[in-house]
Amino acid sequence: MVNINLVTDGRSQKTVGSGISSLFVALLVVLIVYATLFFYGKNLESKAAELKAAYDAKRNSLIIGDSKKILDFQDRLIVARESMTEERSAKQDLDKVEAAVVAGTRLNGYSYDETTKAITLDCYADNYDTVAKQILSFKSSDYFISVMAGGTKFDSKSGKINFPVILTLLR
Repeated sequence: MVNINLVTDGRSQKTVGSGISSLFVALLVVLIVYATLFFYGKNLESKAAELKAAYDAKRNSLIIGDSKKILDFQDRLIVARESMTEERSAKQDLDKVEAAVVAGTRLNGYSYDETTKAITLDCYADNYDTVAKQILSFKSSDYFISVMAGGTKFDSKSGKINFPVILTLLR
């Protein structure tokens, strides 16, 4: 073996080249990103499971117990809206009576009969002229279909004329 040269030139040879070290760094970065995404995905899955459990609990409470209350309340709202539009309003009746009352007339009594849809008023006036004006005022109102005046009586204690009036409503 005479021809073998065992002398080295003094330079140290790199066992790992720069390309391999950059590949190792890239592999390390990929592994770190993968691990981060893996644990982040697990975290998201646990949060999604918690939200689903909370949603199911709320849904079951609505289905099992509260739905009857909600549906009952909704039915009551529907009935109330229908009755408000269909039935007469006592406030509206009083407003129309108040608008038709002339000066010098005092109301002593008010009653409403649902079957005949009539308002019965017990009125007092200073004189017969005021009585006639009051009945004419009620008759000129479009809100009342018919106006019937009862017999007049003179109240000696108050010095006023008492006359009942029956107002039949439009509806």
